[in-house]
Amino acid sequence: MGLVGGIILVDRSQLKYRMAIPEGLGYVIGVPNYEKPDAKGAMAREAGGIFQDILDKLPEMDKFHREVFQEVELAIKDNDIIRVGQGIYKAFSYAPFMQLFENMFPGIKELFWKLRDKMQKHSPAAMFISSAGPGIVTLCDKHKEKEVMDCYEQLGIDYLLTPEVANNGFIHEVLEKNG
Repeated sequence: MGLVGGIILVDRSQLKYRMAIPEGLGYVIGVPNYEKPDAKGAMAREAGGIFQDILDKLPEMDKFHREVFQEVELAIKDNDIIRVGQGIYKAFSYAPFMQLFENMFPGIKELFWKLRDKMQKHSPAAMFISSAGPGIVTLCDKHKEKEVMDCYEQLGIDYLLTPEVANNGFIHEVLEKNG
């Protein structure tokens, strides 16, 4: 996303589809306060739960994620942010997927669902846990950012960010070396 901007769909490390985030939408990102484990502790938690969960449920997870991937793919092709958000919601509604986050950040599953319930009256386009966690991201109407931030704060998440939407991607310049 950082290189091309917008919302992207990647398959086998190749960009398949991209869509711009519609005008008028913005991000609210809240980072719950979790104690930062040392590298050894983090690896122990991953090895103890995440990898075994993945191995045990791989065939079922693969089928489920292929279906969700296809739904999101069609939504991006149709430039339909609401359906993209619905696909993301479906992915996060899947218990084995959420368990992966729960293994790393105990209690995040319950926190996420409480926040999502509070958020419904503000009709967010999408809501998800960042890939590495524990940040929870909401894509919402820019005019509702304050109300959305209040929902986070009501649940004790007070480290909040509202970055601008990046539809252009990373812009860089290569300078020639003189001499």
